[in-house]
Amino acid sequence: MQFQLFEAEQAFADQVEEFIAQHWLDVAEPRRRLSAWLNAAGSESLRQQWYRSVVEVGWSVPHWPIEYGGCDWTRKQLHIWLSACLKYQTPAVLTFATAHVGPLLIEHGNAQQRALLQRMATFEESWCLGWADRRAATDSYGVNTRILRTPRQISISGTKTRVIDGMTAAWMMCGTGGEGNEPNENRSSIVLLPLDQKGVKRDPKAALSTGRAMAEIVLNNALAASWATLDVPLDELRRRLTGLAPNDLSALADSAALTEQVRQLKDRVAADPNMEFGLLRDCDALAIEASGLLGMEQRAITQGELPLPAVRLRAQTLWGKLSELQIAAFGYYAMPFVDSALADNEGSVDNTRPVGEMDMTMVMRRMLSPAIATELGVDLHDSLAQEVLGLPVQDE
Repeated sequence: MQFQLFEAEQAFADQVEEFIAQHWLDVAEPRRRLSAWLNAAGSESLRQQWYRSVVEVGWSVPHWPIEYGGCDWTRKQLHIWLSACLKYQTPAVLTFATAHVGPLLIEHGNAQQRALLQRMATFEESWCLGWADRRAATDSYGVNTRILRTPRQISISGTKTRVIDGMTAAWMMCGTGGEGNEPNENRSSIVLLPLDQKGVKRDPKAALSTGRAMAEIVLNNALAASWATLDVPLDELRRRLTGLAPNDLSALADSAALTEQVRQLKDRVAADPNMEFGLLRDCDALAIEASGLLGMEQRAITQGELPLPAVRLRAQTLWGKLSELQIAAFGYYAMPFVDSALADNEGSVDNTRPVGEMDMTMVMRRMLSPAIATELGVDLHDSLAQEVLGLPVQDE
């Protein structure tokens, strides 16, 4: 199943394919590209080469308003671009900064905060979300980090756990419980915090994959500028960060990547005579479901018949099924990259080496949105029922 494209749209799709071939597929052999896609050590130059090409052509943040570097694209054009990037496993063009932080700053930020957009759009500075605190519940009121405000700066103290990309990010969108000891139940206190400073200590933690280094980040009077507080209602912040905002298009390209990764998995399973036949059947079934996801994307993009959060939830369900099949097929090699944790429990276990010609260790790579939802205390199904369908959600 494929999108029906008009002549102009087909010309744009051909242009995208040609661009990716010239600036990604033809510049390095498959294993180097895979390392760059996974953010593996030693692949930084290849990733930056790709990002420079994307910035030069003006396609780094096409979903942003034109005045901030965006493109005057239709939804279908955006889908074509994002689908191709995911299908060919380029370094991510939808990063946490470009997909979440940037749009928040554009809508809610002040002039100083919006000045940060340029380096996001050029991929020069990466961002992470610091929400869950050590010894605090992961709900809207479980953030213990506190701030002390002066006329010129903000001092922040606390410990953030399970920070995705925390080892490499230059900035953190830091959730705090407000000033002093009084939590604010209605509004989050978000501070834009530079991480390369004396008051920040990063400790690596078990990662979800090679490309998503997690960290525990200790803030000891870490300093942010006085203008760095982002005033966003908590409910809106939850919707925006978990992909439940009505205009969030970031999930509308999953079918192409899912189909490609199912194909890779099926090829690997078929090539191994020791694999169970049932895995091939399950791969075929998942491929059919991925085709159905493309149909959902088409209805949401071109016809407006489906709410975008419904498509996102379906995509996440299918990525979960793919993860289960990968684990069933490859065992340790499909698990998250937790070298030290595995060694502590079961002796020396090396699960970092590639499996097959195309490394299947991308398992769980696409499960980060549910991870963020957990940090924010959000049940995505409840949120969809409440926000889109208008159904009441009972508190436990």
